[in-house]
Amino acid sequence: MIASSWRFFLCPFYLGIVGLMGKLKFLLIVSAVLIFGAVGGAFMMANDGITVAIDLLFYGPFSLPLGRLILYCFFLGLVFGALLCVTYVFVQSIELRGARKDADSYKKQLDHLRSLSLKDAP
Repeated sequence: MIASSWRFFLCPFYLGIVGLMGKLKFLLIVSAVLIFGAVGGAFMMANDGITVAIDLLFYGPFSLPLGRLILYCFFLGLVFGALLCVTYVFVQSIELRGARKDADSYKKQLDHLRSLSLKDAP
Protein backbone atom coordinates (compact mmCIF):
# COMPACT_ATOMS: atom_id res chain seq x y z
CA MET A 1 0.00 0.00 0.00
CA ILE A 2 2.76 2.42 0.88
CA ALA A 3 4.80 1.60 -2.23
CA SER A 4 1.88 2.18 -4.58
CA SER A 5 1.02 5.55 -3.00
CA TRP A 6 4.70 6.48 -3.16
CA ARG A 7 4.72 5.82 -6.90
CA PHE A 8 1.51 7.77 -7.31
CA PHE A 9 3.12 10.89 -5.89
CA LEU A 10 6.32 10.45 -7.91
CA CYS A 11 4.54 10.02 -11.26
CA PRO A 12 3.85 13.75 -11.85
CA PHE A 13 7.40 14.54 -10.77
CA TYR A 14 8.77 11.98 -13.23
CA LEU A 15 6.58 13.24 -16.07
CA GLY A 16 7.70 16.79 -15.31
CA ILE A 17 11.35 15.77 -15.54
CA VAL A 18 10.75 13.96 -18.83
CA GLY A 19 9.05 17.04 -20.29
CA LEU A 20 11.83 19.28 -19.00
CA MET A 21 14.54 17.04 -20.45
CA GLY A 22 12.92 17.13 -23.89
CA LYS A 23 12.83 20.93 -23.81
CA LEU A 24 16.37 21.05 -22.44
CA LYS A 25 17.63 18.78 -25.23
CA PHE A 26 15.93 20.98 -27.84
CA LEU A 27 17.47 24.12 -26.31
CA LEU A 28 20.92 22.50 -26.27
CA ILE A 29 20.64 21.55 -29.94
CA VAL A 30 19.47 25.04 -30.92
CA SER A 31 22.24 26.67 -28.86
CA ALA A 32 24.87 24.37 -30.43
CA VAL A 33 23.66 25.29 -33.92
CA LEU A 34 23.77 29.00 -33.06
CA ILE A 35 27.24 28.72 -31.52
CA PHE A 36 28.62 26.83 -34.53
CA GLY A 37 26.96 29.34 -36.85
CA ALA A 38 28.50 32.25 -34.93
CA VAL A 39 31.94 30.64 -34.98
CA GLY A 40 31.52 29.97 -38.71
CA GLY A 41 30.46 33.58 -39.27
CA ALA A 42 33.53 34.83 -37.40
CA PHE A 43 35.69 32.44 -39.42
CA MET A 44 34.05 33.69 -42.59
CA MET A 45 34.83 37.31 -41.75
CA ALA A 46 38.43 36.46 -40.84
CA ASN A 47 39.10 34.39 -43.96
CA ASP A 48 37.12 36.30 -46.54
CA GLY A 49 40.23 37.16 -48.55
CA ILE A 50 41.33 33.56 -49.16
CA THR A 51 39.62 32.11 -52.23
CA VAL A 52 39.24 28.46 -53.12
CA ALA A 53 38.86 27.31 -56.71
CA ILE A 54 36.14 24.70 -57.12
CA ASP A 55 35.87 22.65 -60.29
CA LEU A 56 32.78 20.50 -60.51
CA LEU A 57 32.21 17.74 -63.03
CA PHE A 58 29.52 19.48 -65.11
CA TYR A 59 29.98 23.08 -64.00
CA GLY A 60 33.07 25.09 -64.81
CA PRO A 61 35.62 26.27 -62.27
CA PHE A 62 34.63 29.11 -59.98
CA SER A 63 36.24 30.67 -56.94
CA LEU A 64 34.61 31.18 -53.57
CA PRO A 65 35.98 32.63 -50.33
CA LEU A 66 37.02 29.89 -47.89
CA GLY A 67 34.96 31.15 -44.95
CA ARG A 68 31.82 31.43 -47.03
CA LEU A 69 32.37 27.93 -48.46
CA ILE A 70 32.67 26.42 -44.97
CA LEU A 71 29.60 28.27 -43.73
CA TYR A 72 27.58 27.18 -46.77
CA CYS A 73 28.62 23.56 -46.22
CA PHE A 74 27.63 23.80 -42.53
CA PHE A 75 24.16 25.09 -43.29
CA LEU A 76 23.71 22.65 -46.18
CA GLY A 77 24.56 19.79 -43.82
CA LEU A 78 22.16 21.22 -41.24
CA VAL A 79 19.29 21.33 -43.73
CA PHE A 80 20.11 17.87 -45.10
CA GLY A 81 20.25 16.40 -41.58
CA ALA A 82 16.94 18.02 -40.64
CA LEU A 83 15.31 16.58 -43.78
CA LEU A 84 16.65 13.13 -42.95
CA CYS A 85 15.29 13.39 -39.40
CA VAL A 86 11.85 14.48 -40.62
CA THR A 87 11.81 11.60 -43.11
CA TYR A 88 12.83 9.14 -40.38
CA VAL A 89 10.08 10.37 -38.05
CA PHE A 90 7.52 10.10 -40.86
CA VAL A 91 8.55 6.51 -41.65
CA GLN A 92 8.45 5.61 -37.95
CA SER A 93 4.94 7.05 -37.60
CA ILE A 94 3.76 4.93 -40.55
CA GLU A 95 5.30 1.80 -39.00
CA LEU A 96 3.74 2.65 -35.63
CA ARG A 97 0.32 2.99 -37.23
CA GLY A 98 0.71 -0.45 -38.84
CA ALA A 99 1.87 -1.99 -35.55
CA ARG A 100 -1.15 -0.52 -33.74
CA LYS A 101 -3.49 -1.96 -36.37
CA ASP A 102 -1.84 -5.36 -35.96
CA ALA A 103 -2.11 -5.13 -32.17
CA ASP A 104 -5.81 -4.26 -32.42
CA SER A 105 -6.49 -7.19 -34.74
CA TYR A 106 -4.58 -9.57 -32.43
CA LYS A 107 -6.51 -8.25 -29.46
CA LYS A 108 -9.81 -8.88 -31.28
CA GLN A 109 -8.71 -12.40 -32.16
CA LEU A 110 -7.68 -13.06 -28.56
CA ASP A 111 -10.98 -11.74 -27.23
CA HIS A 112 -12.83 -13.94 -29.71
CA LEU A 113 -10.82 -17.01 -28.67
CA ARG A 114 -11.44 -16.26 -24.99
CA SER A 115 -15.17 -16.14 -25.59
CA LEU A 116 -15.22 -19.59 -27.22
CA SER A 117 -15.79 -22.63 -25.04
CA LEU A 118 -13.23 -25.40 -24.94
CA LYS A 119 -15.37 -27.64 -27.15
CA ASP A 120 -15.69 -25.01 -29.87
CA ALA A 121 -12.01 -24.02 -29.89
CA PRO A 122 -9.87 -25.44 -32.71
